[in-house]
Amino acid sequence: MDNVDVLLTADIRAAARLANLSVPHFRYLFRLCTGAPYAAWIKQRRLEAAVQLLQRTRLTIPQICAKIGVQDISHFSRSFKRLYGIPPAAHRRNSHSHDRDP
Repeated sequence: MDNVDVLLTADIRAAARLANLSVPHFRYLFRLCTGAPYAAWIKQRRLEAAVQLLQRTRLTIPQICAKIGVQDISHFSRSFKRLYGIPPAAHRRNSHSHDRDP
């Protein structure tokens, strides 16, 4: 598992420890470097990882949630729909239907 995978499942204290920084300093540097707060960045990366898993695997939605470090499936589904405009299951159906097009 590389550091990005670790960060997807880490809270800010663990991420700061991994970077060998205090939490406030990590928070400051993280926002400076990425332009986003840690929690928002993590949420975005988790949803991006979920899209890849929906398209490339047969994992169930709960399995995907576990893999990307999300515990609340309902919250995940709402966040996914808010960002992509459709629920995760519909995204999977749509992406697989494109695979069958000539």
